[in-house]
Amino acid sequence: MKNSEVAIIVFHEYLGSNKTMKHINSLTQKGFVIECPNILGHGTRYEDLENVKYTDWINQIEEIYFNLRNNYKAIFVVGFSFGGLLALYLAQKYSNQITGIILINNFLFPTLCIYINSFYKKFVRFMPNLKYDMKDQKLNDYVFYGKISSKNCAEVIKLSKIVRKNIKKCTVPTLIFKSKKTHIFDNRNVTKTYKSIMSKHKKLVYLNNTHQADVLDFDKDMIKENIIKFIEGVYYL
Repeated sequence: MKNSEVAIIVFHEYLGSNKTMKHINSLTQKGFVIECPNILGHGTRYEDLENVKYTDWINQIEEIYFNLRNNYKAIFVVGFSFGGLLALYLAQKYSNQITGIILINNFLFPTLCIYINSFYKKFVRFMPNLKYDMKDQKLNDYVFYGKISSKNCAEVIKLSKIVRKNIKKCTVPTLIFKSKKTHIFDNRNVTKTYKSIMSKHKKLVYLNNTHQADVLDFDKDMIKENIIKFIEGVYYL
């Protein structure tokens, strides 16, 4: 099996863009085929996210998967933060077809901020967003949406409920990365995912030198190396 016969779908975080995943996307240098879209409503203006429904995200990621599945012998899905929620959705629905998933500080339970913003959706269209959570302060000005759509927060909550309800349907080999220290997400996001998925082949890797934004922070090389080992271990051996 050649690396060029392996496709990797990469999903970025909520309110960010595919630029966040540039280090993961460099796996193309190893010969892998990378598909890393901007999730609908992202990578443009924060106003563009306001009217996006969770079903729009589902339609988008399924279309990407459908376009790849007949052209490659193996398909892996990488999801960072909110992107992990999307990866889990695909793994639950297409567990017999997706080769494996990689979750990086994955999202499973909405943050308190998202719940609060959703509550105020009838009164306030946009709320200030939190600062990017990175240990490497040189990258703390990394650009992502500075405001969050209160209306769209409700869509995030809806999708997360669906994924949590079907979490046991995820049986594909799974690699999960978890930062030991993050200022944004509850630790139960990763621990609940790891305990709940029914994958026979699952591994949890702790990150010691990063916060929430692992894919840009000090541990980014270690993440990339482990992803390569995981893919080789699952598919080639």
